[in-house]
Amino acid sequence: MNLRNVSIPAAGSSPGIISVRVGGLDSVFFAVSADGVFRVQPDSQASLQLYQGQGFGTPGQNQYSRLTFFNDSGAVVNVSFYTGDQPFQNTAAVSTVGSITVSQKEPASYLKASGTLTLGAGANTSYPGTDSGKQRKQVVVTNLHASLILKVRTSTPTVFATVFPGSAWTVETNATINVYNPGGSAVDYEVGEIYYA
Repeated sequence: MNLRNVSIPAAGSSPGIISVRVGGLDSVFFAVSADGVFRVQPDSQASLQLYQGQGFGTPGQNQYSRLTFFNDSGAVVNVSFYTGDQPFQNTAAVSTVGSITVSQKEPASYLKASGTLTLGAGANTSYPGTDSGKQRKQVVVTNLHASLILKVRTSTPTVFATVFPGSAWTVETNATINVYNPGGSAVDYEVGEIYYA
C-alpha cells in the first residue's frame, strides 16, 4: 500500500502550496487522514477540495506523476494519503495503518444563519467563503418573496444561479457568492452557511 504524508503550509496572502512527486502510473487518490480541508491538483488537471475520507480517480484513467496540495486556511494542514492504480481498500470505518488512525467520519461543522434579511431593488450583498478563518462547506439562499427572483453571482460578478420565488438554492463551495436583487422591489431572503469547525 502506497501511503504518504504531507504538511501543507498555512496560507498567507496566497494559499500554502507543496508539490509531491508520485509513482507516475497513479490514477487513484484517497485522503486517509487530514486535520483540515485542503485542495489537491494532479499534474495540470483541475484542483479538487477534499477532506479526510475523500478521494478521486478511476484505476488506469487520468494517470498522474505529481500532486500539488493547496491550503487556504491560516493553519498547517497535515494529510496522510494513498496513491496508486487500484482503489483504496479500507475494511473498517476506523482502522490503524502503522501509526495513523483512519476515520471516515465527516469533519465537525457549524451553521451560521442570517435570519430574515431584506435586499432592496437593484441591491446586492456578498458572502465570503470564510468565517474567522474557518472554511465554508455549503451555502443555502432562500428567497421569501412571492413573485420576484434573486440572482446568485460569483465575485466577478457573473450570474451563477437564479433563486425563484418561494424556493431555496444550495451549493457546496467556499468561494465568495453575491446575492443580487434585479427586481424593482425589495425582497426578503435568508442565508444559511455551514462551516467546518
